[in-house]
Amino acid sequence: SIEKMIKFLEDIVLLGKIESRMIDINYEKLDIPSFVDSIIKYYRTSRPDIQEILYENEGNDKYFKIDLNLINIIITRLLSNAINYSSKDSIINISLNTFPDYFKIRIQDFGDGIDPEKLEEIFNPYNQFIKNEFSSESAKTTQSFGAWLFK
Repeated sequence: SIEKMIKFLEDIVLLGKIESRMIDINYEKLDIPSFVDSIIKYYRTSRPDIQEILYENEGNDKYFKIDLNLINIIITRLLSNAINYSSKDSIINISLNTFPDYFKIRIQDFGDGIDPEKLEEIFNPYNQFIKNEFSSESAKTTQSFGAWLFK
């Protein structure tokens, strides 16, 4: 839809501005476990027909200095992709591990995945894959990737 395309283009522009240092990253103290939980609740409420989402939170650390807009883009993009590219009867696993100086979030789905030969290209915002290039028989056993964020 048009709304999805506009959001995608806004994300690319934002990331381009950050890379070229045209925009400052605004670090603020954020309760990461509660933030992730709120995103999951939003998807469950706004799209009740989605896959089952299992959320596991490990670690005692809660607050991290991070840019709210960037972490929101990253988590919602990964979760949205997991929802849109895996079957409705599958499960999406989200795990959050917090440590004193960083956290790790993993969003795992059981969709077809990306052809291993294309993995190096997924971070290039100017690459566009044809839908059937995303899947291969060998990729079906490949786990989805997550995001590591440090601050």
